[in-house]
Amino acid sequence: MSKLAVLLLVSLSLTAAKVRYDGYEVLRIDVESDLQLKVMDKLNTADEFDFWNFPRDLMVSPEQAPEVKYLLEEHGIPYKVWIPDVQAKIDSMSTSQASAGFYNSYKTYDEIAQWVKEKATTYSSIAQDFVFSESSYEGRELRALKISGGTGTDKPVIWIEGGIHAREWISPATVMFITDELLADYSKDGEVKDLLDTYDLYVHPLMNPDGYEYTRSDVRMWRKTRAINVNSTCIGVDGNRNFEYEWGGNGSSSNPCSGSYRGEAPNSEPEVRVVTDYLKNLKSSGRDIALFLDFHSYGQIWLTPYSFTGNFVPPEPDYTEQMTMADAACAATFNMHGKEYTYGPCGVILYEAAGNANDFGYGTVGAVYSFVVELRDNGEHGFLLPEDQIIPTGEETYAGVRAAFRYLMNKP
Repeated sequence: MSKLAVLLLVSLSLTAAKVRYDGYEVLRIDVESDLQLKVMDKLNTADEFDFWNFPRDLMVSPEQAPEVKYLLEEHGIPYKVWIPDVQAKIDSMSTSQASAGFYNSYKTYDEIAQWVKEKATTYSSIAQDFVFSESSYEGRELRALKISGGTGTDKPVIWIEGGIHAREWISPATVMFITDELLADYSKDGEVKDLLDTYDLYVHPLMNPDGYEYTRSDVRMWRKTRAINVNSTCIGVDGNRNFEYEWGGNGSSSNPCSGSYRGEAPNSEPEVRVVTDYLKNLKSSGRDIALFLDFHSYGQIWLTPYSFTGNFVPPEPDYTEQMTMADAACAATFNMHGKEYTYGPCGVILYEAAGNANDFGYGTVGAVYSFVVELRDNGEHGFLLPEDQIIPTGEETYAGVRAAFRYLMNKP
């Protein structure tokens, strides 16, 4: 595929026909050396290719596939076709629903916003909904829940967010599921009651509603926001490269056509700015940001700081504390349905990603326990997780989050 053709695909703003991915493949690549990693870096920085999980999983169009496969073979880089037809995978997402009820399907933006309102009404004694001071780029309300039991004021804060990457549908679904479980358990589970009486819990299930709706209506594999970039035909910013802490470094791009475009300045995107402003205001008012959780997919990993670098990790005792909580969360997750999650610093075990949410949570607002959580799966479906996996993903994530909460409550 030519550079021009790629730019036309990624810069679609308003389109009459839904983009299809017939014949697109996802290659599973096994990088075995630093030299081979440099080859993958060149592909990634070319901004023509969609890495689902760098450097392992790469989606290629029918036109790109022969060129990329030749390049991999020329450099002795092992690979296999992991998903032979992306469109067929998209078409199969909703064909095997396992249960009835709210969580048998992925929801629209309107349904998610209504869910927030309804939870505040149903659990009015402990929950209230609110709208951030700014809307999304396209004018959609950014709506969240505050959940707090007991009678205390100025409590430490737990922050949960999801849906910053548009195509990761399991993220907002899981954030809603675990919130539902917490609300229902407050009246019958002493541990949950103690938690919500001790902390103020903030839940922002869908940070990028414009991109999310665009994946539903037009381009299923869209990743970024829908902001118009000055002096470029390419649309959108990667919200998870737009946070202020160490913004602009490795793992982010200055090219507006890139899927990891960081934006023209830190916090330039309203979807990111409302979160950073809100948390910094809480912090400046004397509130302790105790736990920061940002949900993504996929890979089944609890990622600790730092994301901006792979050269060093947070100082002690923070690093050990982060790893210990992540270990407890991953163990509890495994015990639910046998899905193995790993954990560690993003820049060390995955890749460098400057401007990442968990670095903001740790480095800017001081949450020692700050994580990006990559949900199911580990590559079989990638971003196209079937709807019958919403509930089991939610169940195991709730178990993991409960373990993190337990550690937080019981730490010295």
